[in-house]
Amino acid sequence: MTQMRAALILLAGATAFRGPIMRRRPLVAPRQAAAIFEQKKGGAALSPEAKAILKQGEAHLKRVNDLEATYDGKSDADLRNEASTLREALQQLEKDEDAPADVQARAFALAREAAWRVLQLRAYDVQILGGHAMSTGALAEMATGEGKTLAAVAPTLLGALRGKGALVVTANDYLARRDADSVGLVFRFLGLSVGLVEATMAPASEDRREAYACDVTYVSNAEIGFDYLRDQLALDETDLVLPRRSGEIEDLFWWCLVDEADSILIDEARTPLIISETTEAPAAKYEVARDLAEGVLSEGLHYDVDRKGRAVTLNENGYAEAEGALGRPLFDAKDPWAPFLLSALRAKELLEKDRDYLIDEAQQVKLVDAFSGRVLEGRRYADGLQQAVEAKERLPCSNQTRPSAQVTFQSLFRTVPTRLAGMTGTAASDAKELSDVYSLVVVPIPTALPVARKDYDDAVYQTIDAKNRAAAAEVARQHKEGRPVLVGTTSVEASDAFVERLRSDYGL
Repeated sequence: MTQMRAALILLAGATAFRGPIMRRRPLVAPRQAAAIFEQKKGGAALSPEAKAILKQGEAHLKRVNDLEATYDGKSDADLRNEASTLREALQQLEKDEDAPADVQARAFALAREAAWRVLQLRAYDVQILGGHAMSTGALAEMATGEGKTLAAVAPTLLGALRGKGALVVTANDYLARRDADSVGLVFRFLGLSVGLVEATMAPASEDRREAYACDVTYVSNAEIGFDYLRDQLALDETDLVLPRRSGEIEDLFWWCLVDEADSILIDEARTPLIISETTEAPAAKYEVARDLAEGVLSEGLHYDVDRKGRAVTLNENGYAEAEGALGRPLFDAKDPWAPFLLSALRAKELLEKDRDYLIDEAQQVKLVDAFSGRVLEGRRYADGLQQAVEAKERLPCSNQTRPSAQVTFQSLFRTVPTRLAGMTGTAASDAKELSDVYSLVVVPIPTALPVARKDYDDAVYQTIDAKNRAAAAEVARQHKEGRPVLVGTTSVEASDAFVERLRSDYGL
């Protein structure tokens, strides 16, 4: 990876790249974006805001295309000078003022030309449309494979030239590094600085501080969230990593682009990021609660179990039996026992060794991902459940954690950036929530070529067994015709059951 990165950086300043490559014109004719989606069979009608953005985008696209020949004739030095000129023009604008249409078109044409010289990738017209939607502070919905990463270069450049920081938020460290090492070269070619924040960097380190201070910063949603929390807890200015360009935490970045926006802004939005402090756990209480759960209380008689909802509820008999065995009330404000007993019951009834967790060679309880079957390193059960599992397995009781700061992505992305934008392959179904919560307009962008893939309607079955039988029959039919088949399930157990069905029913 290091050698590849060095090679790409060398190529970023090279002009010999361009020689024998055939000069490019659009491979497909410009398509009328608004008309395409109005006519899309079964598609939801565009909102008035999305229609307006697409209409503006078509005018913007024409201006960008008209400038292409001009920028094609410029030298590399001329392109860098143009970036400096645009920076000066953009930094003269008021805080919330939009760039004039001609300045936006010049920035997009510059980004397209620079990407071609550095990456040999020319943004299609639909990618320019997607970039325009993002530059307005909207969410561009572009089909998988349509090049969202390249589409994001131009609006990110436009935001970075404001001199107030442009943040590109990805779903994980791998994507952040991939984008910083690839399209980040376009920004470096134009004289902008590019930073990368990774989990391997020490908290409050100079590396993090320098990365956030760059013109463009690539970072995962988790890292920016925890850095925000750590800055809120910092007692000394030297421990801060996020830049205060205007002196206020609410004005950290002018431009924030969220990749896989539906996942980060909707699916993970209400799950808080938590920074905790360690406290000693009352091991004796967890052991007594374990003995009560295993030796005194019985399901049905003393408590009810909702395995689908992952909950255990004590009934009146259970409360009376537990309080009689303890000789004290469960809900004593000074010495509560209910949380310990409920955690012990959850550990007993809902969590199974070698399915939900395992015990490693160091006698530590490790969580297992139900979807992939992989060990979740660094993850622990919360609210005393970790200690309850340890007590159940007769292991030493580890220390508890107590939250000292927390934030949700919903709160973070509504507070920090001046202008929020996003891109994803699927957002139409969440359009109302994105609008209500973040004031983000979802703008569907047409594909560069008509979609050749056939999307069939969902098939619905009355029972799970009927669904699995039909799915197995379809897999067998496709396999017989020599087509590879990828089957996705919700858990390792479901995968094993499906494999067994294929073997027993079809001999696969």
